[in-house]
Amino acid sequence: LFQGNGQQAGGFGVAFGDGLLCVNQNVIRLNVRNAVGGTVAFGYSVPGDPTISGAGQVPAVGATRFYQHWYRDAATFCTTGTFNLTNAVRIGWMP
Repeated sequence: LFQGNGQQAGGFGVAFGDGLLCVNQNVIRLNVRNAVGGTVAFGYSVPGDPTISGAGQVPAVGATRFYQHWYRDAATFCTTGTFNLTNAVRIGWMP
C-alpha cells in the first residue's frame, strides 16, 4: 500500500506493469503484507499497526491523499509485467 499527494496524468494514470500507476508526488510506502485469501489488512483494525493517517504523515489540519496497492500478478495480460495495481482512491482527511 502506498500514498501520494497527487494523481498521475490528471487521474488517468500511466502504464505500469499490467496496470496503471495513478498516484504520484511525495510517494510513501505504507506497508508490505502478504495477502491471505486475497485480502490484506492494515491500519486501525490490525492490532499493533499505526493508523493510515499516522503512517502517511497526514498533517493534523487535514489534507487530500491518494492511495493504491501494488501486487504481484504472475499471469501476463496486456504486458509481460508480473505485477499489477489496484484502482486508486482519494481520501480527504479532516481535522
